[in-house]
Amino acid sequence: MANLDLDSVLSSCSYYPAQVDLCRRLIWFAEIDRETYRRAGFLTPKFASMSEERYGFNLDDVLLHDLSLPIGGAPSHYIFISAFCCSTLLARLLDRVPNCLVLKEPSVLGQLAMLRYRPQHAKGENEESDPSPAVVPPASSPQGRGSLSDAEREEEWRTWAALGMRLLTRTFEPGQTVIVKAADVCNTMGDVILANDPRSKAVLLSVGLRTFILSVLKLENRKKWTRRRANFWHKTLTLFPALSEVNVPELDDAQKAAYVWLVTAALWDRFRKQAEPERLLLMDGEEVSENPGDALKKVAAFFGLPLEESRLEEILADPVLSHHAKFPGVTYDAVTRRNDRADWETRFGAEADRAIEWADPIQEKLESDGVDFSSMADAECKGLVL
Repeated sequence: MANLDLDSVLSSCSYYPAQVDLCRRLIWFAEIDRETYRRAGFLTPKFASMSEERYGFNLDDVLLHDLSLPIGGAPSHYIFISAFCCSTLLARLLDRVPNCLVLKEPSVLGQLAMLRYRPQHAKGENEESDPSPAVVPPASSPQGRGSLSDAEREEEWRTWAALGMRLLTRTFEPGQTVIVKAADVCNTMGDVILANDPRSKAVLLSVGLRTFILSVLKLENRKKWTRRRANFWHKTLTLFPALSEVNVPELDDAQKAAYVWLVTAALWDRFRKQAEPERLLLMDGEEVSENPGDALKKVAAFFGLPLEESRLEEILADPVLSHHAKFPGVTYDAVTRRNDRADWETRFGAEADRAIEWADPIQEKLESDGVDFSSMADAECKGLVL
């Protein structure tokens, strides 16, 4: 680790929180420039251009600094996702709105989110997945810490979660608003994120169950991601008995995709019941791909971001709309996506049918337990074969 004093690191968002270890109470920063914030599809060490040097500090020292001289503090808003829902495209459009600093899936937030409900007996297995943030699993608990009650663990976790959010509200210049496109794992902490700052609002961006399943099946790396994510949720999340009872290892890829979608729905329902309705905006990812101008205007207005018509026209003329959001070197637009969707249906429609049929009784069980699916895109089309 290179030497750098704590004040210098915390005073600038050029020093990005790349990794956190709650058990050893350590946090590491990497140097990152403004253009990398804009270019990177994921703000993780694996996917973004960061300095090789890591500047490590004790978390308690960072916390004490925040108590004496608060870190960051810019207004912040959030985009929560179901995954594969055109969220990166929306984030890239927001990148071009004046006075916005957009963070795409910051690693520290994903790490904290994945630790919220992790069982105390969890060992150091690596849950790293693509494209979500790499997680730093808890090391062996220091003496006496393994006996913390669930309430004590939650209280302690909230302290570090608040600190992590503060670190993400540092900006390059006064007057900027931070927009965080959170990784899907951050659906575990929507309640804490909104409670942290009464100014914050959140978009819940998803696609329908069928589209989600087809989006997973089209690429091998997405199927691998879904297998890991389904296994992670099943080992970690015990809030919903109907999902905990599922034998995940026996599911095929389409069913695991449906399982992950159901987890998102359940977490969003829990989140919505604790949030003021005026602080949430529900959106279908198809709005972003099919009508990017209208989608951007809607989100900007909801977040209170000034967006003049002339600036909107400039944004819509930007090459971002004719290239793949995650892979800017690949040509991709709304027409290509529609053609892809038709191809997915031809190739994987039968698998999607079977997965939706499998998911129906689980959805009904969740609904009987009080879970409301109305936050999910196409929720009213349950079981519908398009």
